[in-house]
Amino acid sequence: MNYLRHLLLLAILGFSLGCGSGVKVEPPTMTPLDEVKATLQDVVNSGELGSGVDQLAERIEALRETDAAKADKVAAGLDELMSSRTPRDIKKHAQKMLDEL
Repeated sequence: MNYLRHLLLLAILGFSLGCGSGVKVEPPTMTPLDEVKATLQDVVNSGELGSGVDQLAERIEALRETDAAKADKVAAGLDELMSSRTPRDIKKHAQKMLDEL
């Protein structure tokens, strides 16, 4: 019986302490440039204009705040990318925009 009490006490103590180290780990943050590059790389890989491309204009505007020259270069190709119809053309235009960065 004494053995069960000790086991129960250890279990309660273990649950109350938890298993975390208490050290907070912050997830890596992406810069606007990283976000634009990641979105364009997804388009190059897939050859499709998915939902991420809808947010590309917003990400380019966020990039403009930190690097206006790069944002202007990428923004110049956005209309061309959006008007592309075939996966081959989409990949080509997305890669061209990515190369500008």
